[in-house]
Amino acid sequence: MKINLNPHEWRHPEDPVRFLDDTAPAILTGDPVAFAALAELPLRHRPRALVSSAMALLPGLKTMLETRFGCPVFDVYSLTESRFVAFAGQHGHEILPHDLYVEILDEWGRACPPGERGEIVLTCGRNPFLPLLRYRTGDTAALAWVGGKPVLQGLEGRTPVLFLTSDGKVVNSIDVTQALGHLPLSQFTLSQETDGTLALRFFGAEGVEEGMRQALEHLFGLDIKIDIDILDAPFTGGGKAVTYSSARSPETLLKRPWNWRPADGG
Repeated sequence: MKINLNPHEWRHPEDPVRFLDDTAPAILTGDPVAFAALAELPLRHRPRALVSSAMALLPGLKTMLETRFGCPVFDVYSLTESRFVAFAGQHGHEILPHDLYVEILDEWGRACPPGERGEIVLTCGRNPFLPLLRYRTGDTAALAWVGGKPVLQGLEGRTPVLFLTSDGKVVNSIDVTQALGHLPLSQFTLSQETDGTLALRFFGAEGVEEGMRQALEHLFGLDIKIDIDILDAPFTGGGKAVTYSSARSPETLLKRPWNWRPADGG
């Protein structure tokens, strides 16, 4: 059962809890924002599993949900155009469908070797009215083989964004995801202004501001200016977890290879 906790879709605030307790669905599907909201409700029912999709599910929130509901939480990678692609496991997102051909291509359309990051490209005929032939998803990952199975590693829902520390070191948005991954966040966005200031906005967690600041300072350095804002409502990102942006041009950074030095801990 896919959950919808939008209060405008229910007659009374207590109706969602009453409905879920009465119907007792075995499996609930939704995105991290919906599940974070569900965890705050006085729900008595214990589903057998939660299936999260549409947005990136951070490890901290996954752990919190598993503790709250006492069941496994599955993070799946799917697209409207192809439906299910992979599910998150110990070594990355494992590709299961036998009728889906997945490639990782570089910006020139060439196949990336195993372990090298590139754009996820799909070929399949699941939809007879819209077959996909080397469909470029805009998502990025590296393809590796673990135990004889194809795995997407470092999956990001958009092209990675590059940030700069105050001394010119480059920080990849993937490193930021890993640094904040232990916190129970359902949504956050990080942007960098032209003066180098980091603006962090988040929704769905309380009491995590200091942990967020420490994680970013460890990645960017203690002298970086960080502005943190708590949102009263979730924000939208076009259906995907578009969590990063920078006022500094990535093209400019890529033309300055002498600055391409990973930040400490990145």
